[in-house]
Amino acid sequence: MRITHSMMTGTFLANLNRTLSRMGTQQSQLASNRRITRLSDDPIGTINALAIRKKLNRLEQYQKNVSDAQAWLTQSETALSDINEVLKSAYEQAIEASNDTMAQVDRDAVASYIEQLRDHLFQTGNSTFGDKYIFGGNNTTTTPFTYAADGTVLYNSVDLGHPTPADLSLLGSQSPSFGIGPGKTIRVSLTGIEVMGHGADNLFQVFDGLISSLRSGDTAGISAGAGTISRKQNDLLSRMADIGGQTNRLEFVTSRYELDRINTRMVQSEIEDIDTAEVIMQYKTAESVYMAALSTGSKIIQPSLLDFLR
Repeated sequence: MRITHSMMTGTFLANLNRTLSRMGTQQSQLASNRRITRLSDDPIGTINALAIRKKLNRLEQYQKNVSDAQAWLTQSETALSDINEVLKSAYEQAIEASNDTMAQVDRDAVASYIEQLRDHLFQTGNSTFGDKYIFGGNNTTTTPFTYAADGTVLYNSVDLGHPTPADLSLLGSQSPSFGIGPGKTIRVSLTGIEVMGHGADNLFQVFDGLISSLRSGDTAGISAGAGTISRKQNDLLSRMADIGGQTNRLEFVTSRYELDRINTRMVQSEIEDIDTAEVIMQYKTAESVYMAALSTGSKIIQPSLLDFLR
């Protein structure tokens, strides 16, 4: 087969364009620090890179959920600690007032103080995290504890003193929770029923009974009220321990997710990022080839008729 001048020129230009294409790819890689800039660069690597990015996005969302859950638990623990201080103070005052030697005027003063504690207990029951009520169960946007017209305390519109079994089943099972992993959730607070109790045992009725006993000078009733408050305080401390356990669990989860994120980032870097030194060497090699090709091309391309006419 006869090799024509046009064939040599075409082959030269094709090879020159391939070299320029490689140089362009390497320049793009150096500018972006990414080995894969188009799907065609590495189809399998692209699929793996997309899977890694999906995993990272999911991991980052779980980390955000864990951070939010920790903030909720911290606020819940603060509110429960406040309630514990109320119960502690009420118990101490009730024990002191149960003494037969205390004058009635002093018991009346204690009753007024217990009333203040009761009001503070009501206020703490409506504690919020941001604009969400932490003890409202699934109801986080509406004030959970309210007063009825007759002064009865309502929880999510249910009378705490006389809840129906259906009300207890529904309200007692509700509490805010966060997903912290695939198929894993964690409670970040307690319901108002768990905190305050229900029936005659709810804290508001216990405080009302204690106030009534103080004003009437009923030392037996005062002692009974103090005993109930002590029992309720022990129950509250047990629930606070559960909250503390949840907080510790989230600390472990946070550490594990941070390690997972670092390891996943390393895998992503191995798939997507370039070896800068290697790419620079490849680019310089391609540049040398390109310059040599230009030099060779100047010898292959013969003078045209116009060159002779000049």
